[in-house]
Amino acid sequence: MDKKELRKKIKEISLTDEYITYSDKEITKKVLALKEFKEAKVIFTFVGMGNEPDTKEIIEEALLQGKKVAVPKCLTDSLMEVYEISSLDDLKEGMYGILEPREGLRKVKKAEVDFGLIPCVTCDKFGNRLGHGKGYYDRYLEDAKFFTCLVCRAKIMSDKVPVDENDVKLDIVITD
Repeated sequence: MDKKELRKKIKEISLTDEYITYSDKEITKKVLALKEFKEAKVIFTFVGMGNEPDTKEIIEEALLQGKKVAVPKCLTDSLMEVYEISSLDDLKEGMYGILEPREGLRKVKKAEVDFGLIPCVTCDKFGNRLGHGKGYYDRYLEDAKFFTCLVCRAKIMSDKVPVDENDVKLDIVITD
């Protein structure tokens, strides 16, 4: 199965509200328990939407712990930059309907990041991810030095994700 077919297959999977709530809680608990998360001073994370895990509790907990939280913002069809937020109120709807940092926030350099929480449409247990196909995260992560944590609901994981030379394998996969 190629990437386009797999994306379509995964997007057709229906998840119950009960499962989503359970999954969000389990993923949040596991991420917050990670040694790499606990030790990080600067967290890079997405803000979940659709079938992606809800990361708001992780963001709030990181901020409560005094960590800096960096969230991506899509600037063009191929460019993503990362900005520091100090609360969820710093987010507004941006490209693709995704919650992104509002204007006027501090840009975070990739070298500042200690821990990255990365989304996917689906992934496999080996750390290979399938995104939405624009390549934002692969471009951002290609020379990243920080620990990467891929989060995915168990019911939308795949046995094997097709990869090519531009795809970046991540350090760990967390699921419910």
